Amino acid sequence: MEDTEKKIKSLMRLPNLVNWVRHNKRRLDDTVLQLQKFVANPPRHSLQPVQKLCAGIAYGHLTPATALEKAEEIPMQAARNAGREVLPAFCQYLEKSGIEGLPEFGSFRAMYIIGKRPDDEPLLVPIKPTFVGVRNDRLVPVFVIPWVDFTLNEFQKYLLSTIVCDAILTQQDFIGSDAEIIAFPRISRTKVRYERGWRATQYNRLSQEELVEQFERYSRALRMVISDLRAG
Repeated sequence: MEDTEKKIKSLMRLPNLVNWVRHNKRRLDDTVLQLQKFVANPPRHSLQPVQKLCAGIAYGHLTPATALEKAEEIPMQAARNAGREVLPAFCQYLEKSGIEGLPEFGSFRAMYIIGKRPDDEPLLVPIKPTFVGVRNDRLVPVFVIPWVDFTLNEFQKYLLSTIVCDAILTQQDFIGSDAEIIAFPRISRTKVRYERGWRATQYNRLSQEELVEQFERYSRALRMVISDLRAG
């Protein structure tokens, strides 16, 4: 029972937006399956230390060399490897992007309501850009994805972009701005990363009806998986 409740709490504590989007599919049964996989094989390590090092470079708190040294101190091997590989590619991206990090936005985050939990509390997705910068006098929230493989499909990219537009780009400071989502997947059979990304407004946004439909699909899948765990 204790293990079951622990799994349920983990399910209801939604991950950051990019990871949450991975759990969303267009079909209910596929979304249920994705959540079941999450329960059966929860993430064994976090790549947040790599994202924090990227933010440190962008905000001018760390030099690239110091960031690479700190990457070697990351306890988990997979995250340590990601740091070694992603940081050089990130530095190249940052140099050519023309974005200057703004440290005063280092703690910026938004919470986005997608529905209600089974206990009737709000179901919230945390949205925290890796860093926020400025380019051409416009704020630019940047989301760095340090996964080895970029696995988001087109629908998930639409969903991610729509929520970023709704949750961040409608805020007073960000009106007229755009956000960048930048992944650094590994080139096949190498340990070299390359840049792959897009701007949030580049995609046609999901309609409000489509967005609500997806939130209801996810919420229903969540309730089904929790019910199955309790029936256990």
